[in-house]
Amino acid sequence: MVQRKWRWHSSLVIVCLVILLIMASASLRLTAHAQSQTTPEVTLTPEQVTTPEATGTPGQATATPVPDRLSGQSDPSDESTASNASAFSIANSILDWSPDQWIDVAFSLLYFLIIAIFGWRILIWLGKQFTRRTGTIVDDRALAASRGPLQWISAIFGFQVAYSRLDFLSSELQLVLDNVSFVLYTILGSMIAWAFINYGLNYYQEMAREKDADMKSIDRLLPLVRTFSRGLLVIVTVVIILHHFGIEITAIVAALGLTGFALSLAAKDTLTNIISGLTIAVNRPFRINDRIYNKDVGGWVDVVEIGLRSTQVLTRDNRMVIIPNSSLSDDTVINYSFPNPNYRLQVDIGVAYGTDIKTTRQVLHDALRQVDGVMADKPVQVLFVEFADSAMIFRVRWWIADYADMRKINDRVYQAIQEALIAHGIVSPGAILDVNYHLNQQDADRLAHAFQTGPSRESSRNQS
Repeated sequence: MVQRKWRWHSSLVIVCLVILLIMASASLRLTAHAQSQTTPEVTLTPEQVTTPEATGTPGQATATPVPDRLSGQSDPSDESTASNASAFSIANSILDWSPDQWIDVAFSLLYFLIIAIFGWRILIWLGKQFTRRTGTIVDDRALAASRGPLQWISAIFGFQVAYSRLDFLSSELQLVLDNVSFVLYTILGSMIAWAFINYGLNYYQEMAREKDADMKSIDRLLPLVRTFSRGLLVIVTVVIILHHFGIEITAIVAALGLTGFALSLAAKDTLTNIISGLTIAVNRPFRINDRIYNKDVGGWVDVVEIGLRSTQVLTRDNRMVIIPNSSLSDDTVINYSFPNPNYRLQVDIGVAYGTDIKTTRQVLHDALRQVDGVMADKPVQVLFVEFADSAMIFRVRWWIADYADMRKINDRVYQAIQEALIAHGIVSPGAILDVNYHLNQQDADRLAHAFQTGPSRESSRNQS
């Protein structure tokens, strides 16, 4: 920690010393340049002076024009010098500073150092006073993550305060410093946004890892999200800076929009599956090794792999099926593994009318409690739910520890129920169906005659 503080403080001191050395060096060079460019005194030779008689104007002497820089006309060789006029103007304004003004510059550098070194410390101290009153660690981590951006904020703010107090700066130099401050603030804003995005992604990854150790899909997703977020921040920062300097960006934005539109049309299905994959990764309706129900496959499947475009599942007959993420995202998914693999089963049992209800309920309850696989810490319910046509219906419910053992434990439960009912003499009747057939008088007489004469005579008469 001491070494980091020394690096931070020493870097600011070194920057200020370098600035002073550059300004001093530039001052000496520009002074020498200004002296070399001093305009020489113009003298006229006798040949250049004309007499009044030669000009025809009595009493007046004229001089022959001599091309010179004093005439205000520049020859083509001076065009490169004219292009640097703004830079020389700023340099000349710096050279014209008085000793008192240079002292103000030194004080401004001192203010810059004080704000840059102690400003972020004050902000961190205020932040700690606030976070101590909260009971969460989220704000503490956010404050720790913002330590670097706060140092840059203090440095840039100190730089702006340092040059803002110098009221003798030329308009050109003031404009340059304002532009530099804007660019620094824009880049700093992008850095702060990236710091919060990165912190949010790390926090989400940490929370997800605490809930589930298997993070293959999340580990593949987060680098993509980080790359996309970083690229988007860079594009937005560049666009803001270009717009500030008056550079036309409409054509660039239009070209990017058309390119994105064309790509979205060409890869519509792929993008849809990728977006669905992001939704599945964030919402996490199922995880790897979970057993879900999928109607397209037609039953239970075990999740093997969750990708950005598709999800691989394994059927119970050991077939690998690749399902697009859009199908899983749009359809209803039943997860049998989350939040835990415990599973409740039930079956309806019919007993004959007249059977004692309390006895039946107790017999069924005791029978299920003796079955291996029925959870002892979960309730066994026996509910009288319906008066059916030929039986009283009891609904029996029980819990198993793992849904994968459903069919195996069902076999045990059904056998135990049947044996308990037989042992206690409880009848479980089948369905009774009464059939009523309506006959007219002619059919009734023929049927009565058939019963009286017997089937053989009736059949022989019909044959005749």
